Amino acid sequence: MTNAERRLYRTRAGSLIFFVIVLAHVLIGTVLVTAGFASGVSIAASVADWVLPGLLAAVLVVRGLRHPVGVIVALTCDLLPLLVIASAIAVAAAVIERQWALAIEGSALTGAGLATVLPRLVAAGVPAWVADAPSVIVTSANVFVGNRTMQRTASQLLDTDADVIVLNEASDQFMACFDAAGGATQMPYRVIDHEASPDYRTVVAARLPLEAGSGVFVAGPLRLVCARVNVGGSPTSFVGLHLRAAVERRGHSRWLAETAMLADMVRLRHPRVVIAGDFNGTLDRPQIRELVRNGFADAHTTLGRGLLPSLKPAATGPLSWLALLRVDHLLAGPGTRPVSIRNLRMHGSDHHALVAKVAIAQPESRSSNASS
Repeated sequence: MTNAERRLYRTRAGSLIFFVIVLAHVLIGTVLVTAGFASGVSIAASVADWVLPGLLAAVLVVRGLRHPVGVIVALTCDLLPLLVIASAIAVAAAVIERQWALAIEGSALTGAGLATVLPRLVAAGVPAWVADAPSVIVTSANVFVGNRTMQRTASQLLDTDADVIVLNEASDQFMACFDAAGGATQMPYRVIDHEASPDYRTVVAARLPLEAGSGVFVAGPLRLVCARVNVGGSPTSFVGLHLRAAVERRGHSRWLAETAMLADMVRLRHPRVVIAGDFNGTLDRPQIRELVRNGFADAHTTLGRGLLPSLKPAATGPLSWLALLRVDHLLAGPGTRPVSIRNLRMHGSDHHALVAKVAIAQPESRSSNASS
């Protein structure tokens, strides 16, 4: 069996487990409601109350199994923090409707969900070497290929005073605005994926000169844009990427292949590598968590800001003020450590940018970093 066939088998198995759990909840709810264990509302409404806890249970199980899953299940996994809130509301409704079985199970599931997401609000300890280590400011932004305020967006990004900027959906028109806003002199060193279409073009711009090892690297469907610069005497790689959106035609199968290739790269544990960009998925997808388990730290989670969202429903209008999920990540590899991170609300984009300060370990402090 090839790797692709094995991945397909596991994906189908993970999706099947998910839907069986949801269906089981609906069937149990139907039996209990029709048997008279709920009162005061319609049977349909009472049965519907079981769907949300069912979705939460299915996500938690699939998450624990670490199975790849199909597109519908993957998108549902992205909603885990929202499902926890929705499940808590369903528990309150169950109490009102006197569905005691649902109230008990929903309470347990909500507790399990909280135990999963709340640790993301607790910052990890800071290694001793960070205090004396040189640091860089890294900004990562999906600027949106349909951006109508490119000049303003470019100015916002340059105002972060970044040493390295990772740009997703960086069209030729946006890069012209970027240069006109001061990028040509402020961030003159570039690695650009010219072969990618504008809606998946990634650019890594740097204030510091590029060293050997910089370039665009292609591994199967995965495209990585790497700028290698010297930080305090330590060569450090800043890798930009933009993974495929699951909602596109055949997008999820490509996303699975891309994350599989990325996981293989991460397992090599190269020192002083920072990966940033639009991953088109949250940490609640098994494939992205696999990257964290293999030696890379998610900057938001490390700093206790793991619930900070980045994806907005719209680039302009009232919905542009609302962000629900975080699909833009910065992963810090061995020899690096996030020190601070914040969102930047960009004009004209359906994503928030992230601005992070990252400490870079010197060769003598690498062992300290590994043990922290």
